[in-house]
Amino acid sequence: MTGFFLPYRKLRSRITDRMRRAEELNRFIDTLREMKPQKEFTPAYWGALVRKVTVYGPKDIRVEFVDGKTVKA
Repeated sequence: MTGFFLPYRKLRSRITDRMRRAEELNRFIDTLREMKPQKEFTPAYWGALVRKVTVYGPKDIRVEFVDGKTVKA
């Protein structure tokens, strides 16, 4: 019977992870909807949109957004 529970636990974990991710994306979308167009840099918007910036080298900088997408700057 233990052979059944291992796949169940993995599946349950994947479902939980996806539900958590969906909540995070919904918060991100709500934040975007509340934002107004900006002409200048706004630290609050930066913090609401960007999860992290990684510098690998002078010509390799990557920005990871809260929604999980990464762009090379």
